[in-house]
Amino acid sequence: MVKCNDFVSYVLVVQAMVEGQTFKVKSSGRYLTKQEQLSLDSFQEEVEVSWEKMSKSKYNGVDPLETVEMHGADIVRIFMLFKVSHARNVV
Repeated sequence: MVKCNDFVSYVLVVQAMVEGQTFKVKSSGRYLTKQEQLSLDSFQEEVEVSWEKMSKSKYNGVDPLETVEMHGADIVRIFMLFKVSHARNVV
């Protein structure tokens, strides 16, 4: 919310969609869990791989603890700050 010339103006800042790799059974549309994704070679049905909006129901989220363990907390913080959209001055 920005106050300009004695009135309040709202500014919509569009940010990018966060996507994750999704594994879905082509015939039924059922999403595969992380455990099922690890055993794709033994899977009997055709699997469709795509990038979709991150969602718990699609099993394509990223566990923040795994990321912190892999890269360290400081690097994760710096990356998040780098990816945040910059504030704009609205006059």
